Order: sequence, then structure tokens, then C-alpha cells
Amino acid sequence: MIDKFRYIPATKDHADEILDFLINQFGKYEPITASIQATKDDVIDLFRDTAHLGYTNDKYSTLVYDGDRLVAMCLCSLCSTETKDAALPAQIDVKDHDFAEDIVKGPYKQHKANQLFTLVHLLEYTLSQMLSKHKYMKMDILTVHKDYMGKGLGKELNRRAMQTAQAEGCEYIATAATAAGSQAIFTKSGWKILYEVPYPSYCENGNPVFQNLHDGCQSAKAMAAKLY
Repeated sequence: MIDKFRYIPATKDHADEILDFLINQFGKYEPITASIQATKDDVIDLFRDTAHLGYTNDKYSTLVYDGDRLVAMCLCSLCSTETKDAALPAQIDVKDHDFAEDIVKGPYKQHKANQLFTLVHLLEYTLSQMLSKHKYMKMDILTVHKDYMGKGLGKELNRRAMQTAQAEGCEYIATAATAAGSQAIFTKSGWKILYEVPYPSYCENGNPVFQNLHDGCQSAKAMAAKLY
């Protein structure tokens, strides 16, 4: 079954298609994004930046097609110390930290985009600190069309990403995993949890930002796998 799909590297020629998939599939069904009922206008700038990061390298990211239909993708990038300034404290005890001010200071004009960005940035910043002495690839997005879930595409994309990272001489591959499905794939592939943010602890003005996630996920996790 897995062999019937076509796997190709993501390039700038796929920019519009990637952005459309992020908005109409990932944005609608990814648990934390769905939990805040984010609209296209809420996430378009955030997703445009995410797409750009994934397709500009021409070889690290993979798109999956069933015929001419884009059905899954894995967007990756080599890590960089140059990240958007989210003004997060160097050390955060999430149980005692309210993220309202951090969210307001986020890089996007859309509040919900900053709610998403601030959490992911915290996880990725933690990864960058813990893996600062190592070359690593960062998986930014792993997503499968809702009609194609359960066919092994996520698992195969993860396998290919790990293979690509190793071929590029990366010692680690890492990600900010926010959904139960992707966390399960990573765990089965030998990834380890380096840092964890329970969703009830990620609060804005005293209230958890992400509630009643449809996949039952309890926390966002900074995860990584050692490749050699």
C-alpha cells in the first residue's frame, strides 16, 4: 500500500500547495490549532513562514502524492541560532509562569498565531539549548490528510526524515511534538522526551490556552533521536 504513493522533495515550486495544505488540513485538524478554533486569517502568516522554512532548502522536506493529490508532508530544516524573538525568559518553570506577556510580544499580528508560536518556540528554544553542541535537523511539520490517516504515511515520512538527517551528517533529529499521533510515531522510532509542557500549565491570564484537545493529548513535548 505504501508503495503506491509518490514521494518528492519539497521546493519553492510547491509553495502555494504547501500553504494550502497547512491551512485546509493541518490547521483544521491539528489538535492545538483546532482547540482554539483558529481561522485562515489567524494562521496564514504563521503557516507561510513555516512553509517557507520547509521548501527553501530543496532537499530536507518531503511531499507525498496519491496521483496528483497532495496527501501528506514532512517539512524539515537544519537548525539555526537565528530565530524570531519571542522574548522568553532563559529558564521557565511552566507551573509558575503565565505566558500572557510572552504571547503579546510574539512576532505575529494575529493573537492566535502567537499563542501557537510561543509554545512551539519554547520547545524549540529548549532543544537548541540542549543540543547546542550538536548538528541536528529540526522537523517542523509532520502531517497527513485526514482521508489518508492509518496508512503508514506518517511513519514512513518520519523514517525518511531520519534517514535524510543522518545523510546530512546530523547527530540528532528533533521536533516540537504537540499531538498524540506524532508523539506515538516518534516514541516507537526511538525518540526521547527532552522537555515537556503539560497543556494545563501553558496558561494565559491564568487560563490554559489549549483545552479539550480532540486527540486527548496531555502535553507538548520537545523530542529528539540520536542518529549515531
